[in-house]
Amino acid sequence: MNAFCILFANAYENNSISEITKMRTPASIPYGGRYRLIDFILSSLVKANVRDVGIITNNKFASLVDHVGMGKDWDLARKNGGLKVLPPYRDGVVSSHDDVFHSLYDVHGYIKDMLQEYCILGNTNGVFNIDFLDVLDFHRTKGADITVVYRTAPVLKGDMEIQCDDEGRVNDAMLMTSDSDQPRSVTMKLYLMKKEVILSLIEKGATYGWGDFDLDVIAKHNDSIKIYGYEHKGYSAIINSLESFYQSNMDLLNPAIQKELFRSEYSIHTRIKDSVPTIYGENNSVKNSFVADGCYIGGSVENSVIFRDVKIDEGAVVKNSIIMQGAHIHAGAQLSSVIADKNVSISEDIVLTGNPKVPFVINKGKVV
Repeated sequence: MNAFCILFANAYENNSISEITKMRTPASIPYGGRYRLIDFILSSLVKANVRDVGIITNNKFASLVDHVGMGKDWDLARKNGGLKVLPPYRDGVVSSHDDVFHSLYDVHGYIKDMLQEYCILGNTNGVFNIDFLDVLDFHRTKGADITVVYRTAPVLKGDMEIQCDDEGRVNDAMLMTSDSDQPRSVTMKLYLMKKEVILSLIEKGATYGWGDFDLDVIAKHNDSIKIYGYEHKGYSAIINSLESFYQSNMDLLNPAIQKELFRSEYSIHTRIKDSVPTIYGENNSVKNSFVADGCYIGGSVENSVIFRDVKIDEGAVVKNSIIMQGAHIHAGAQLSSVIADKNVSISEDIVLTGNPKVPFVINKGKVV
């Protein structure tokens, strides 16, 4: 695919998800036992043969850099090009801008140096397995200036709903002002356009003070720019709240979703770590759960996602929970609808209970 990509690592870094982004960017949120959120977009790009990827970061990107490195695990390590982390700089100082167009302006030199014809622009907080080659074919067939990828799903306040005519051209777009369980056509913050189009938009955005791509381009210029909507019909989750993070991890317990994401023709790549097999104690009980390598499971686990190197002692009970890497659940502890971040320790006989709408969150490294 004759395209490069610009990704935003800090999408949705707000109060609704701050419990798990205090020490990391949204792009590096752990997910599904062994992955990070950025793995999904990177893997979709690689299967479309997109080999130049720039990741714009603003802050707290140490864990992201540690995870992606030079891009070797996604076959993006190159002497020239490949994967690059791009802290926005202006006049030799790290920029703190968190809006799209200021950040793009800070790295427009990188974009100008790209030799590919097309640019993919996107966030890194999506869980999906998307075919960008099909998106490009759609874009060319329609003669679009911009193709925006959307999905049909319930929405949160701040999502952008689009409406398309019979040919797929976007003729209206509106910012959602409240949550809704009614399925809508909402953007996935993924866009395809020619390089000269994105460069032109960056100049206009810097001049007119644009901040958000959906709001300032898709919503306000669909009558003057040929913007088309491409519907992604497969599984997708946008991690923009604790509830969406929790529910998407629980979705992995559905075999059909597991197959689509991880056992399809194109797999999801992540950083390779050598781990020993998980050990199951004599009195363990594991039902309908996702358990990674390197664990010790001595207690009871049900409907849960267990990351690498987790220890669950005999007599502990974990239900409907997400337990991240290095956590230790001691004997007698009982957890239900809990999100335990990395290296958490839950003491003996502690009882913690949340619910799917408001899971109980334990911050990284805490002892309870």
